[in-house]
Amino acid sequence: MEKTIVIENMLASDWEQVRHIYVEGIHTGNATFDTEAPSWQEWDQNHLSRLNGQ
Repeated sequence: MEKTIVIENMLASDWEQVRHIYVEGIHTGNATFDTEAPSWQEWDQNHLSRLNGQ
């Protein structure tokens, strides 16, 4: 069975769910050096605005 993976740009409306996952990673102490999740604006400024090749 063939599976398709679709990667889409992250939108501001996705941030609440992504932030929740990010905070879980912070609590493990293994996922990031951050001690708290950034705001959406900080996150968006520090990441690519679109996928390469698009």
